[in-house]
Amino acid sequence: KNIGKKSAPWGIMKTLDWVEANFVKLLNLDPACVGAYEGCDENGASMRRYAIGPPAAPVEEREEEESDEEESEEDDEATQAFAAKVAALLASADEVDSSGRKKLTPEEIERKKAEAAEMGEKSKQMSKAERAEQNKTRKEKAGQRMAKTGQAHRKFDGEGATSKEEKKKKNSANVAKRFGLS
Repeated sequence: KNIGKKSAPWGIMKTLDWVEANFVKLLNLDPACVGAYEGCDENGASMRRYAIGPPAAPVEEREEEESDEEESEEDDEATQAFAAKVAALLASADEVDSSGRKKLTPEEIERKKAEAAEMGEKSKQMSKAERAEQNKTRKEKAGQRMAKTGQAHRKFDGEGATSKEEKKKKNSANVAKRFGLS
């Protein structure tokens, strides 16, 4: 099943990823455990910070007999409320994927596919030759002028300019002079 893959035993990594994704929800399960205080940053500015700790104990002391019955009822209610919050959080976790986005139902997936089809056909698969033609290297592009204007430096075409034929004749005459052929 996990051949060739490094997997953590007991699903620790999945659990830690889930806790990281739902950290705020976990803190909000029991707001009494989160306490606010004023702190200072490195620039000396005051700012509100939060600390996680045990809930604050009630200051008042009641009669033991009445308080035992009331506390047990309050504990049962608090336990039930806590269990309901945990169940709601776990149910919402099933609806959300690992990146924190809501999972799509099959109907929503089909609807999005139909919208995509309306926007246009899928892009045509190009052959290897077509892709190579579209993405040429620097050397392949050499020699193909893309600018719409003329070249920057042009040879002089005016009066006194020599053509290729005239240059060839002149060059052959110079060679003949050099070797004494004429």
